[in-house]
Amino acid sequence: MALPASYTPQVLRLLAEAGLAEAKAGRGGGYRLARPPDQVALLEVVEAAEGAFRLERTVVSPALTCG
Repeated sequence: MALPASYTPQVLRLLAEAGLAEAKAGRGGGYRLARPPDQVALLEVVEAAEGAFRLERTVVSPALTCG
């Protein structure tokens, strides 16, 4: 994806802060998932990076707000 090298540590830090990844310092250290991948919802990953998801418009009619 040609992402900058500085991007990956930033994303991993956000995942660790959200409790989705664990960091281990020192030799042989790095990051790993805190739970098996099939127990991590995509919404959790998105919210870790972007903040809490909030539906602002209804699916029924874009003109209506959801409060």
